[in-house]
Amino acid sequence: MAKRFKQQNMNYMKKHHLCLVLATTMLHAIVFTTAAQQPVTEFLVRIKNPEDAMGVADTNGTVAYFFDGHKQYQATIINANNEVERNVSLNKLPTNKKDKLIGILLNEEVFAAFFYNNKFKTLSAVTLDRTTGDYKSYSLKVLAKDEYFLRGFAMNNRFYMLTVPKHKNILNLHESANGKQTTSGSYAIEFPEFYQLLDNNNDKLNVPAETEVGIEVITGYLDNNVRASYPQKKMYHLHQNIIMTFDDATSTHLVTIDTEQKKSSYKRLNFSLEKGNLENQKNGNSFLLDKTLFRVTMSHEQMNLSIINIDSMALLNNYNFFPETGIDILNTPIVQDNESSSLFGDGDGKEINRTSRYFNKVLDGNISIAVNKIDSGRIEIEVGSYEETVYRNNGFSGPGGLSMGMGMGMGYGGMGGFGYPMYSPFGMMGGYPGYYPYNNGPATVVRKVVSFKSMFDEYNFSHIKGSIPKTIRERASEYMGERFKDGKPDLYCISYRSDASMLMGYYLKNKNQFSVVDFSRFGNPK
Repeated sequence: MAKRFKQQNMNYMKKHHLCLVLATTMLHAIVFTTAAQQPVTEFLVRIKNPEDAMGVADTNGTVAYFFDGHKQYQATIINANNEVERNVSLNKLPTNKKDKLIGILLNEEVFAAFFYNNKFKTLSAVTLDRTTGDYKSYSLKVLAKDEYFLRGFAMNNRFYMLTVPKHKNILNLHESANGKQTTSGSYAIEFPEFYQLLDNNNDKLNVPAETEVGIEVITGYLDNNVRASYPQKKMYHLHQNIIMTFDDATSTHLVTIDTEQKKSSYKRLNFSLEKGNLENQKNGNSFLLDKTLFRVTMSHEQMNLSIINIDSMALLNNYNFFPETGIDILNTPIVQDNESSSLFGDGDGKEINRTSRYFNKVLDGNISIAVNKIDSGRIEIEVGSYEETVYRNNGFSGPGGLSMGMGMGMGYGGMGGFGYPMYSPFGMMGGYPGYYPYNNGPATVVRKVVSFKSMFDEYNFSHIKGSIPKTIRERASEYMGERFKDGKPDLYCISYRSDASMLMGYYLKNKNQFSVVDFSRFGNPK
């Protein structure tokens, strides 16, 4: 596991050698217990060579997993007591072999998996009747010649598939409640650069774009970090709203689709600095948590953190920091992790003691901000940057971007092999997460993350001193690092059973077995 921070106060530790030995012994016992933790359930994966897997939970605690193989699908449903209720497979039609899994839906009646085929420009679904166990395939939509698929996700017991007409500021929304048919609506977007930005910088996404347009989807789950949220175009789905944010040095653009009222809206928020305010001197990025926008704007001379309610546009709080005076909201040290392409990370955890160095390093990378709820009264904010470099054949390949490679990441309720989605909320991965480029010979991927964390009151956004508890993401990272050391599972995915429980599933090909570990919000795996 990555060593996060250097040991402090060595003299104190020497004076208390016995306590240190006892504490170390206890730590090893805890790590061993965590690594030896037994899964809450295990089941056979009957299909050969699954290439993709996704998991999803309903409000009753039932969890469903879908496996996509070259010739077959498999659906497995587990009840709230972790007992397998259904475990069925279905042969693919020859025309479906190039379909890309884009998401899954679970409600009281049906379990459905949704697909996009870029060759035939089709949206389709496979459904499993939860009562009878019957499997059926449905053709949902054939896109127009100049219409591009953007993203798909589940929200409010429905699955939404978003498409965009070429060179038009229009968003088409295709909605399915059962995987059998869709209803469609079209929304004119007032933001003049809407299509242009969806078409640009698709090499700077965690999840690669399936077509000419792309945007990063940020889930409403528990944990995000600067690695996951560094793209400057992001999509959030909250309650009945789909909100897209587009960030640049001076502004955050908000595009909102209200799926109940069937209307769209556009807002632009401008940000300036007292020092280093020229556009070519600064950069910015934002993160949306519920209806609160957290925006960081930064130059070499100043960093500003603005917290804004996007409904009223009221400024809820505001912080300014300068390299010569330091950052007074730190709850953790400023740390730089240089992580290579091993799956569970080997970050060096170097502390940065000078604020000016932090400013320089952040602006040299992709500035990023992430926000998570800790509990009912506190939130954490992580501010920093992410950048990625690929070295091939002892040569330099360049920073960031998308390379032909295998995706091993964790999606919104799912994961990828070579599949979609491949967003990673895990601390040890980021950018285009966990990929291992295999073209042009051996390669090493180095990801540099520079960041610190702060804790705030979630109501008035004042700073709170104290230590920040580990997130589920960090606990799962530690568990998987101990479980697999320098290796990796053949597939893995995550799903959230509740606000306080995350399920980590991983597949081992040599056993044809899928294992599920349950991580509570606090404490060790169950």
